[in-house]
Amino acid sequence: HPVRKMANCLLWEKLTREDVQQVEALESPDQVKNFLVGMLNQSPPSYLLSEEEPEAKVKNDILLDFFYHTLKFAKEQLLGPEKTSALFSILYRTHARSMEKRYSDTESFKVFEDYIIQHSVSRPPYSDAIFTMEDVKTINHYVTETYYRNYKMYRFVFTPRETVTLVSHYHEGAVEVAKKPRALNDALPEEDWLRKEAEQAEEEQRRALEMEQELQKSLPQSGRSDGTDAEAEAQAGLTSQLDQIKQMVSQIAGSKLTEIEAKLSILEGKLVEPEKKDPKAKDGKEKGGGKKGK
Repeated sequence: HPVRKMANCLLWEKLTREDVQQVEALESPDQVKNFLVGMLNQSPPSYLLSEEEPEAKVKNDILLDFFYHTLKFAKEQLLGPEKTSALFSILYRTHARSMEKRYSDTESFKVFEDYIIQHSVSRPPYSDAIFTMEDVKTINHYVTETYYRNYKMYRFVFTPRETVTLVSHYHEGAVEVAKKPRALNDALPEEDWLRKEAEQAEEEQRRALEMEQELQKSLPQSGRSDGTDAEAEAQAGLTSQLDQIKQMVSQIAGSKLTEIEAKLSILEGKLVEPEKKDPKAKDGKEKGGGKKGK
Protein backbone atom coordinates (compact mmCIF):
# COMPACT_ATOMS: atom_id res chain seq x y z
CA HIS A 1 0.00 0.00 0.00
CA PRO A 2 1.39 3.48 -0.73
CA VAL A 3 2.72 5.54 2.18
CA ARG A 4 -0.10 7.26 4.03
CA LYS A 5 -0.15 11.03 3.90
CA MET A 6 -2.11 11.53 7.11
CA ALA A 7 0.03 12.89 9.91
CA ASN A 8 -1.64 10.88 12.70
CA CYS A 9 -2.40 7.70 10.80
CA LEU A 10 -2.56 4.68 13.13
CA LEU A 11 -1.98 2.13 10.37
CA TRP A 12 0.78 -0.33 11.34
CA GLU A 13 1.27 1.45 14.69
CA LYS A 14 0.83 -1.75 16.71
CA LEU A 15 0.33 -4.52 14.18
CA THR A 16 2.43 -4.77 11.03
CA ARG A 17 1.22 -6.55 7.91
CA GLU A 18 3.25 -9.61 8.94
CA ASP A 19 1.73 -9.52 12.42
CA VAL A 20 -1.80 -9.58 11.05
CA GLN A 21 -1.03 -12.43 8.70
CA GLN A 22 0.56 -14.40 11.54
CA VAL A 23 -2.40 -13.82 13.85
CA GLU A 24 -4.88 -14.94 11.21
CA ALA A 25 -2.94 -18.20 10.85
CA LEU A 26 -3.27 -19.01 14.56
CA GLU A 27 -6.08 -21.36 15.54
CA SER A 28 -6.72 -21.17 19.30
CA PRO A 29 -7.50 -18.12 21.46
CA ASP A 30 -4.57 -18.93 23.75
CA GLN A 31 -2.16 -18.81 20.82
CA VAL A 32 -3.50 -15.41 19.77
CA LYS A 33 -3.28 -14.04 23.33
CA ASN A 34 0.30 -15.31 23.76
CA PHE A 35 1.21 -13.61 20.50
CA LEU A 36 -0.38 -10.36 21.71
CA VAL A 37 1.58 -10.47 24.97
CA GLY A 38 4.87 -10.70 23.08
CA MET A 39 3.85 -8.06 20.55
CA LEU A 40 2.65 -5.56 23.18
CA ASN A 41 5.75 -5.99 25.34
CA GLN A 42 7.92 -5.22 22.31
CA SER A 43 5.83 -2.19 21.38
CA PRO A 44 5.47 0.02 24.47
CA PRO A 45 3.34 1.22 26.03
CA SER A 46 1.75 -2.21 26.39
CA TYR A 47 -0.60 -1.41 29.33
CA LEU A 48 -0.12 -4.99 30.50
CA LEU A 49 0.70 -5.20 34.19
CA SER A 50 3.64 -7.10 35.60
CA GLU A 51 2.89 -10.19 37.67
CA GLU A 52 4.05 -8.46 40.86
CA GLU A 53 1.29 -5.84 40.70
CA PRO A 54 -2.02 -6.55 42.48
CA GLU A 55 -4.85 -7.94 40.34
CA ALA A 56 -2.44 -8.12 37.39
CA LYS A 57 -3.74 -11.45 36.08
CA VAL A 58 -7.40 -10.37 36.16
CA LYS A 59 -6.73 -7.06 34.41
CA ASN A 60 -4.40 -8.57 31.82
CA ASP A 61 -6.89 -11.34 31.02
CA ILE A 62 -9.68 -8.78 30.48
CA LEU A 63 -7.49 -6.63 28.23
CA LEU A 64 -6.19 -9.58 26.20
CA ASP A 65 -9.72 -10.93 25.82
CA PHE A 66 -10.85 -7.56 24.47
CA PHE A 67 -7.99 -7.47 21.92
CA TYR A 68 -8.55 -11.11 20.94
CA HIS A 69 -12.23 -10.53 20.12
CA THR A 70 -11.29 -7.41 18.16
CA LEU A 71 -8.97 -9.48 15.95
CA LYS A 72 -11.58 -12.23 15.70
CA PHE A 73 -14.17 -9.70 14.53
CA ALA A 74 -11.78 -8.31 11.91
CA LYS A 75 -11.05 -11.81 10.63
CA GLU A 76 -14.76 -12.73 10.42
CA GLN A 77 -15.51 -9.50 8.53
CA LEU A 78 -12.59 -10.14 6.11
CA LEU A 79 -11.22 -6.65 6.76
CA GLY A 80 -7.72 -7.49 5.59
CA PRO A 81 -4.33 -6.50 7.06
CA GLU A 82 -4.66 -2.72 6.65
CA LYS A 83 -8.12 -2.31 8.18
CA THR A 84 -7.36 -4.85 10.91
CA SER A 85 -4.19 -3.00 11.92
CA ALA A 86 -5.94 0.38 11.90
CA LEU A 87 -8.94 -0.91 13.89
CA PHE A 88 -6.69 -2.55 16.49
CA SER A 89 -4.70 0.67 16.98
CA ILE A 90 -7.87 2.79 17.18
CA LEU A 91 -9.42 0.66 19.92
CA TYR A 92 -6.07 0.40 21.69
CA ARG A 93 -5.67 4.19 21.71
CA THR A 94 -9.33 4.77 22.67
CA HIS A 95 -9.17 2.42 25.63
CA ALA A 96 -5.85 3.77 26.91
CA ARG A 97 -6.91 7.40 26.65
CA SER A 98 -10.35 6.80 28.16
CA MET A 99 -8.97 5.01 31.20
CA GLU A 100 -6.18 7.53 31.72
CA LYS A 101 -8.54 10.54 31.53
CA ARG A 102 -11.36 8.80 33.42
CA TYR A 103 -13.76 9.56 30.57
CA SER A 104 -17.45 8.79 30.72
CA ASP A 105 -18.87 6.47 28.05
CA THR A 106 -20.04 9.49 26.03
CA GLU A 107 -16.62 11.17 26.18
CA SER A 108 -14.86 7.92 25.33
CA PHE A 109 -17.11 7.27 22.34
CA LYS A 110 -16.31 10.77 21.06
CA VAL A 111 -12.62 9.81 21.07
CA PHE A 112 -13.38 6.59 19.17
CA GLU A 113 -15.57 8.48 16.72
CA ASP A 114 -12.82 11.01 15.96
CA TYR A 115 -10.31 8.24 15.26
CA ILE A 116 -12.74 6.43 12.94
CA ILE A 117 -13.52 9.60 11.00
CA GLN A 118 -9.82 10.36 10.59
CA HIS A 119 -9.39 6.96 8.96
CA SER A 120 -12.55 7.02 6.82
CA VAL A 121 -12.38 10.32 4.92
CA SER A 122 -9.77 11.04 2.25
CA ARG A 123 -8.58 14.55 3.12
CA PRO A 124 -4.77 14.60 3.36
CA PRO A 125 -2.96 15.53 5.50
CA TYR A 126 -5.76 15.47 8.07
CA SER A 127 -7.44 12.14 7.32
CA ASP A 128 -7.22 9.12 5.05
CA ALA A 129 -9.87 6.73 3.75
CA ILE A 130 -8.88 3.32 5.09
CA PHE A 131 -12.44 2.32 6.01
CA THR A 132 -15.48 2.51 3.75
CA MET A 133 -18.86 3.77 4.91
CA GLU A 134 -20.07 0.17 5.18
CA ASP A 135 -17.03 -0.67 7.30
CA VAL A 136 -17.79 2.25 9.60
CA LYS A 137 -21.37 1.08 10.17
CA THR A 138 -20.26 -2.48 10.93
CA ILE A 139 -17.42 -1.42 13.23
CA ASN A 140 -19.59 1.11 15.04
CA HIS A 141 -22.26 -1.52 15.75
CA TYR A 142 -19.67 -4.04 16.96
CA VAL A 143 -17.90 -1.59 19.29
CA THR A 144 -21.19 -0.31 20.70
CA GLU A 145 -22.49 -3.80 21.45
CA THR A 146 -19.24 -5.04 23.01
CA TYR A 147 -16.88 -2.45 24.45
CA TYR A 148 -19.35 0.33 25.29
CA ARG A 149 -22.03 -2.06 26.45
CA ASN A 150 -19.57 -3.09 29.19
CA TYR A 151 -17.80 0.25 29.50
CA LYS A 152 -18.64 0.70 33.20
CA MET A 153 -16.93 -2.61 33.91
CA TYR A 154 -13.81 -1.59 31.97
CA ARG A 155 -13.66 1.75 33.75
CA PHE A 156 -14.10 0.12 37.15
CA VAL A 157 -11.27 -2.35 36.50
CA PHE A 158 -8.72 -0.14 34.75
CA THR A 159 -9.29 3.27 36.32
CA PRO A 160 -6.96 3.86 39.28
CA ARG A 161 -8.88 4.07 42.52
CA GLU A 162 -8.66 7.24 44.53
CA THR A 163 -8.48 6.91 48.30
CA VAL A 164 -9.26 9.87 50.51
CA THR A 165 -7.90 9.84 54.05
CA LEU A 166 -9.41 12.29 56.51
CA VAL A 167 -7.38 13.21 59.58
CA SER A 168 -8.79 15.39 62.34
CA HIS A 169 -6.45 17.51 64.43
CA TYR A 170 -7.79 19.03 67.64
CA HIS A 171 -6.09 22.15 68.94
CA GLU A 172 -6.53 23.81 72.28
CA GLY A 173 -9.63 25.96 72.25
CA ALA A 174 -10.94 24.39 69.02
CA VAL A 175 -13.16 21.83 70.74
CA GLU A 176 -16.61 23.09 71.61
CA VAL A 177 -17.46 22.52 75.26
CA ALA A 178 -21.03 22.51 76.56
CA LYS A 179 -21.91 25.46 78.72
CA LYS A 180 -22.44 24.90 82.41
CA PRO A 181 -26.17 24.77 83.15
CA ARG A 182 -27.71 27.37 85.46
CA ALA A 183 -28.17 26.42 89.04
CA LEU A 184 -31.67 25.53 90.17
CA ASN A 185 -31.49 28.35 92.71
CA ASP A 186 -31.40 30.84 89.81
CA ALA A 187 -34.68 29.52 88.35
CA LEU A 188 -37.81 31.70 88.49
CA PRO A 189 -40.56 30.74 90.89
CA GLU A 190 -43.69 29.44 89.21
CA GLU A 191 -45.72 32.54 90.17
CA ASP A 192 -43.14 34.87 88.58
CA TRP A 193 -42.97 32.76 85.45
CA LEU A 194 -46.78 32.76 85.04
CA ARG A 195 -46.90 36.54 85.58
CA LYS A 196 -44.19 37.03 82.92
CA GLU A 197 -46.08 34.84 80.43
CA ALA A 198 -49.29 36.84 81.05
CA GLU A 199 -47.45 40.11 80.47
CA GLN A 200 -46.07 38.82 77.17
CA ALA A 201 -49.55 37.73 76.07
CA GLU A 202 -50.98 41.16 76.91
CA GLU A 203 -48.17 42.85 74.98
CA GLU A 204 -48.91 40.73 71.91
CA GLN A 205 -52.61 41.56 72.08
CA ARG A 206 -51.81 45.28 72.39
CA ARG A 207 -49.56 45.15 69.30
CA ALA A 208 -52.20 43.25 67.31
CA LEU A 209 -54.79 45.90 68.25
CA GLU A 210 -52.47 48.70 67.16
CA MET A 211 -51.82 47.01 63.82
CA GLU A 212 -55.55 46.60 63.24
CA GLN A 213 -56.13 50.29 64.00
CA GLU A 214 -53.38 51.29 61.60
CA LEU A 215 -54.94 49.10 58.92
CA GLN A 216 -58.35 50.74 59.43
CA LYS A 217 -56.80 54.20 59.10
CA SER A 218 -55.16 53.22 55.78
CA LEU A 219 -58.49 52.16 54.21
CA PRO A 220 -60.32 54.70 51.94
CA GLN A 221 -62.95 56.96 53.53
CA SER A 222 -65.74 55.14 51.75
CA GLY A 223 -64.49 51.90 53.18
CA ARG A 224 -64.43 53.13 56.84
CA SER A 225 -67.63 53.04 58.79
CA ASP A 226 -68.71 52.24 62.26
CA GLY A 227 -71.43 49.89 60.96
CA THR A 228 -71.12 46.15 60.68
CA ASP A 229 -72.04 46.28 56.96
CA ALA A 230 -68.89 48.27 56.15
CA GLU A 231 -66.75 45.85 58.11
CA ALA A 232 -68.31 42.89 56.31
CA GLU A 233 -67.76 44.60 52.96
CA ALA A 234 -64.09 45.24 53.75
CA GLN A 235 -63.63 41.66 54.89
CA ALA A 236 -65.25 40.40 51.69
CA GLY A 237 -62.93 42.60 49.60
CA LEU A 238 -59.84 41.25 51.35
CA THR A 239 -61.07 37.67 50.88
CA SER A 240 -61.67 38.32 47.17
CA GLN A 241 -58.15 39.72 46.70
CA LEU A 242 -56.68 36.74 48.54
CA ASP A 243 -58.58 34.31 46.31
CA GLN A 244 -57.33 36.11 43.19
CA ILE A 245 -53.73 35.89 44.39
CA LYS A 246 -54.09 32.18 45.17
CA GLN A 247 -55.57 31.53 41.74
CA MET A 248 -52.79 33.44 40.00
CA VAL A 249 -50.08 31.51 41.89
CA SER A 250 -51.78 28.21 41.09
CA GLN A 251 -51.91 29.06 37.40
CA ILE A 252 -48.23 30.04 37.32
CA ALA A 253 -47.16 26.90 39.18
CA GLY A 254 -49.38 24.72 37.00
CA SER A 255 -47.99 26.13 33.76
CA LYS A 256 -44.42 25.70 35.05
CA LEU A 257 -45.03 22.11 36.05
CA THR A 258 -46.64 21.43 32.69
CA GLU A 259 -43.58 22.83 30.96
CA ILE A 260 -41.26 20.65 33.05
CA GLU A 261 -43.39 17.55 32.44
CA ALA A 262 -43.29 18.22 28.70
CA LYS A 263 -39.49 18.42 28.74
CA LEU A 264 -39.26 15.20 30.76
CA SER A 265 -41.60 13.46 28.31
CA ILE A 266 -39.35 14.47 25.42
CA LEU A 267 -36.28 13.12 27.21
CA GLU A 268 -38.05 9.89 28.12
CA GLY A 269 -39.14 9.50 24.52
CA LYS A 270 -35.56 9.78 23.35
CA LEU A 271 -34.57 7.04 25.81
CA VAL A 272 -37.45 4.74 24.88
CA GLU A 273 -36.96 4.93 21.09
CA PRO A 274 -33.49 3.33 21.03
CA GLU A 275 -34.69 0.62 23.40
CA LYS A 276 -37.51 -0.30 21.01
CA LYS A 277 -35.16 -0.38 18.05
CA ASP A 278 -32.51 -2.51 19.75
CA PRO A 279 -33.69 -4.95 22.46
CA LYS A 280 -30.08 -5.96 23.13
CA ALA A 281 -29.16 -2.42 24.01
CA LYS A 282 -32.09 -2.32 26.39
CA ASP A 283 -30.87 -5.44 28.15
CA GLY A 284 -27.43 -3.90 28.45
CA LYS A 285 -28.85 -0.80 30.10
CA GLU A 286 -30.86 -2.81 32.59
CA LYS A 287 -27.82 -4.86 33.54
CA GLY A 288 -25.78 -1.72 33.94
CA GLY A 289 -28.04 -0.63 36.78
CA GLY A 290 -28.59 2.90 35.51
CA LYS A 291 -30.85 5.23 37.46
CA LYS A 292 -33.12 7.83 36.06
CA GLY A 293 -33.78 10.93 38.10
CA LYS A 294 -36.94 12.88 38.09
